Amino acid sequence: MYNLSTKPTNKATNKANETKRFKAINKKNQPLVNKAVRLLIQYNELNDKRDVIENNEGDDTTTFRRIDRKCELVFDKYQDACLDLPIRETKAIEKSNLY
Repeated sequence: MYNLSTKPTNKATNKANETKRFKAINKKNQPLVNKAVRLLIQYNELNDKRDVIENNEGDDTTTFRRIDRKCELVFDKYQDACLDLPIRETKAIEKSNLY
């Protein structure tokens, strides 16, 4: 018998749930907070991939350089998104388990 009460989860669903779970202190900042959290999640995933590639293949490979470049670009976008937020919103994101 199949268990119909549980849905299969995927990474996109998990990202959406993590973003929805993070509440902004001020409601008018919620879209900016969602953007910053989404970028931070994306950075964390790329950073994990970069660590795995570095441990397995070393840091001289093309794959490592490509992932490293993407990682830097996403973190720069995250920092730009945080500049648009009030300081207390940024600090709340940095205190979370995502940072």
